[in-house]
Amino acid sequence: MTLELDHIAICAETLEEGVAYVEQTLGVHMSAGGTHPVMGTHNRVMTLGSGVYLEVIAIDPDAAPPAHARWFALDEFKGSPRIGAWIVRASDFDRAQMVALPGTGNLWSLERGPYAWDILISDTGRMPFDGVGPTMINWKCKGHPATDLPPVGVDFRSLIVRHPKIDEMVAHCGCLFSMPDIRFETAETPSLTLEVDTPHGVRVLR
Repeated sequence: MTLELDHIAICAETLEEGVAYVEQTLGVHMSAGGTHPVMGTHNRVMTLGSGVYLEVIAIDPDAAPPAHARWFALDEFKGSPRIGAWIVRASDFDRAQMVALPGTGNLWSLERGPYAWDILISDTGRMPFDGVGPTMINWKCKGHPATDLPPVGVDFRSLIVRHPKIDEMVAHCGCLFSMPDIRFETAETPSLTLEVDTPHGVRVLR
């Protein structure tokens, strides 16, 4: 079984703030997104090529608050827009659930427009390893946002995952990643850093 990067979520207090952060940093425009009524969130998206896409996600002020925690710890999100989660897909999702990091969460089956997917969400909405552990997803439809979205000249370059106990994460699931451009580094402060190639050169989202 292998794991591949599926998409990266930029969390924000408002969708407008998150989109402005991405568009100003990368110098391109994002595509329209949609809503997730079961989570009370909405998003905007863009392809990063290589089977990877980027989403900006925030609480939808027009949606009814869910009775459960929202994904990506959005209920507790404060401050400037930043990477809140990285989501991976597995070649064998049943096995992936068995080897997922403790605290990754329970299976949810969701739909939006032409897309249907299974995703693991913790009861708190927060991912393990202080929020920098990966989320797992399994698409149950023919399409995928990375290939369905129009290209904007932005391509995935690398994702850097930092944590003071990064060796524990790597020992648990690091060997399963088939993408060499996901790097794990030891650092005092947990963080996620995305590097992309753009028409204006290499740009970084944090």
